[in-house]
Amino acid sequence: MRGYGRKNISPRCTLKIDLQKAFDSVNWCFLLLVLKALKFPEIFRNWIEACITSHYFSISLNGSLVGYFKGAKGVRQGDPLSPFLFVIAMEVLSRLLEIAARQGIFKFHPKCSKVKLTHLIFADDLLIFVKGSMDFIVGVRCLLDGFYFIYGLQLNVSKSDFFFARISNEEVSHIFNITGCKSGTLPVHYLGVPLVFRRLSCVDCKPLVEMLVAKILQWSPLHLSYIGRLQLIKAVLFSVQAYWCIDSSYSQRSLFNRWTNCALGLYVKVVTLLLLVLE
Repeated sequence: MRGYGRKNISPRCTLKIDLQKAFDSVNWCFLLLVLKALKFPEIFRNWIEACITSHYFSISLNGSLVGYFKGAKGVRQGDPLSPFLFVIAMEVLSRLLEIAARQGIFKFHPKCSKVKLTHLIFADDLLIFVKGSMDFIVGVRCLLDGFYFIYGLQLNVSKSDFFFARISNEEVSHIFNITGCKSGTLPVHYLGVPLVFRRLSCVDCKPLVEMLVAKILQWSPLHLSYIGRLQLIKAVLFSVQAYWCIDSSYSQRSLFNRWTNCALGLYVKVVTLLLLVLE
């Protein structure tokens, strides 16, 4: 999101997409076709089909199981098989976005054109990057509607936002009327990290500080040795702050200098000192 607050940059847009009932609405017939196209063994596909089409449930009544009834949709939520099948569904969407970019349905985000990056996705958390134009944003919406038609995963308009830079208010109004997605405001959280167009401030880092303090309070009743405390710092706290601070456009040394000179660095220094004296 760097530079989104400037007025002298090229038009760009980032869409934060939310999917309704991410797993329960998958079209199982199409999923089986995708498994076949990906050349999964037939015996494996038959196992998957049996899991999602021949499932029955019983009710616990007064401590005993009573009766059976057939489920309406696939495996239940929380089943270990669910995330793997959902990742395969998202792989189809990823390829559709790449093909759409090559065919000109939308153009690459100015910062993503060199690496041909169209989106970032983790489970059902999806960010799509496009050049800032109403036609391209509408093209993405049409692609998502087509994906819903074939796969059953529908866009949740009320929870989806788009973030833009150097797009006129008139175009923003047209985009809202056509797509139904509202214009979001920064900062916004993606995978627990705030996305901002400037350097992280004290306010932006407050959730991280609260997380670190909460972990310290959980560890305080434990009788840990110095080595044990050090291991917790390295394995947990440092990994959390590194996840927030990482920036691939800077070397490790310059990244460390920027981190130690900002407000976040001060907080983590204090937390580290507290851990070292924690009994």
